[in-house]
Order: sequence, then C-alpha cells, then structure tokens
Amino acid sequence: MNTRYERFFWESIHSSIYLNIREPRQVYLASYYRSADGRPDTDITREELDTLKTAMEVARAAFVRCRTSESLLSEQDHDLRAALGRSSRYAGWLYQMNTRQVAHALHEEVKDGGLVFLPERRDLRECVRAILGDRRKQPQPVGEAYKPAPVSPAKVLYGNTPRVAPVRVSEFMAKEAGDEVNALVAKSPSLQADLEKLDEARWKIRYGELGADLM
Repeated sequence: MNTRYERFFWESIHSSIYLNIREPRQVYLASYYRSADGRPDTDITREELDTLKTAMEVARAAFVRCRTSESLLSEQDHDLRAALGRSSRYAGWLYQMNTRQVAHALHEEVKDGGLVFLPERRDLRECVRAILGDRRKQPQPVGEAYKPAPVSPAKVLYGNTPRVAPVRVSEFMAKEAGDEVNALVAKSPSLQADLEKLDEARWKIRYGELGADLM
C-alpha cells in the first residue's frame, strides 16, 4: 500500500470518531461517493470504482496507523462506546469494558474490517483523483487498456457491492463476474447456452446490492 496517498485523509482521521466509524452493511460507498456531484451511483465507471476501493483501503490503513489505541484515548468515552457499539461482536457486554479496552477493541475492529472508517467525501474524491492521475501517467503497452479488478459477490467491499452500470452479458462474464462465478458456470452447459442466448439478444446485467435485487 502506497502511504503517500494517506495525506489526503489527515483531516478525516482526526475528525469525529462517532461520525466516521460505520457499520459495514450501512455503507453504500458508490452512493456516498457520487452524491457529491449529483450523479447516480450507477454512473460510476469501472476504473473509478476500482480506484475508489483502493482509496478506501488507503484510508483504513491510514486510520489504523495514525489512530492507535493510545491515540483513541483522547476521544470522549461515550463517542468511543457509541462507535464500537456498531459492531455486533460487542453487543451485551460493551459497558463491562473500561475506556482503554474500548479504544483497543475499536482500533482492532477497523483494522480487521469489522467496522468501516468512512472519510469525508472531499478527502475521498481528492485521493481518487490523485490515484487515477498517477495511473494514467503510467505507460501502457500498445493495444492494452486499463483493466479494473472484477467485482465479485464473494469479495464485496465492506459488505456492499457498489452498483455499476449494466453491461452486455459477455462483457459481464469476462470482466465482472469473477473467477468463482465463471468456474460454476463452466460446470453447466445449459447455463452457458442460456447466457449465450441472452448475450445474442443484447441483454445487459450487473450485480445488484447485497441482499436486494440481482439483475
């Protein structure tokens, strides 16, 4: 992880713990990111989505490195408890812990992904722009375009699959479905035939929000 991008999150890291620590299933990252410019989250490009995921990993690494358990003790006890209370692991015995234990547990939850550090939109957008700018400066072999990582349902970002615009079935299977899904499809000739028919009919598909519609 390139630590030079961590500078974009300095203000967010030192702002309200209560406001910036979230429960994973309540974070709809693409919507949060897009709301600043008024575009729907379905308009996010695959390159932008891949960069956004990288920026969130940078933000988490910056938080874990800068906001140690000792550093978190500077926060109000009730804010620490309110933030940690968003993790289901501590339901029922949160108030049996002292402040130092709460601070340590909160740090570990963010480190392990049990809770999400959600930076301010402006910081997130500036980091994404910087990463995209650096990527586009890198020379690429002739004929090769930037290929973002596929969005796999088994590896969703912090519990939610950001919504991206639907694409042709063949493109979805090649770029979005991921190795796990393609391995399952390969075991079913009838499913492969059905997907080919849908592609010939110019159907477009995408992953839906986790636990909601699938298209």
